[in-house]
Amino acid sequence: MQQVAEEMRSERITASAGDGAVEVTINGIGEVQELRVITEAREHMHLEIWIIEATNTAGASAKQKYAAAITQVANDLNLNLPGLDSLLGSLTGRPGS
Repeated sequence: MQQVAEEMRSERITASAGDGAVEVTINGIGEVQELRVITEAREHMHLEIWIIEATNTAGASAKQKYAAAITQVANDLNLNLPGLDSLLGSLTGRPGS
């Protein structure tokens, strides 16, 4: 599991909002790595909303990647972990992941 966390730390997930006005890149464990705002959008009234939207979208993708990596490790090790699907479903917001 520690290896999965390290691999996820090096993953990069990027999402955008406001038709590309804002772009957020996070790593696989949800830490924001980069925030890009095009010059024309810096004074836009929806800038904060776009930043939140892009961050949430990237975060959801990161959670799904992390859950998939954990599932793969469990499958590779032939582990039958009761409740794993439910736990990962709560992480990703998807029942039974």
